[in-house]
Amino acid sequence: MTVIRWENPPPTPFAPKGPRTLRPDPMADVAEELQRWPGRWGVVFEGANATAGGLAQTIRTARMQTWAPPGAFEACYRKDAEVTVVYARYIGGQS
Repeated sequence: MTVIRWENPPPTPFAPKGPRTLRPDPMADVAEELQRWPGRWGVVFEGANATAGGLAQTIRTARMQTWAPPGAFEACYRKDAEVTVVYARYIGGQS
């Protein structure tokens, strides 16, 4: 004889332990300052190559709300033997 027992499954070990809170974006102040000077390029990061490329792409594609809407900011990076520099500028956009 087959028996059905009704019960909820236990939580998964990866379930969140409480409400998620969004961390503030440390680059929010940088984005605001660029918006005060539309069209002007600024150095927003100097450091490791891997970090710089990802940051430039995050700015260009607005992967974080800080840089929204997509296309409102331009970004590029340049590197030499020791350091990579990320440049960004605000070119406008509709929110």
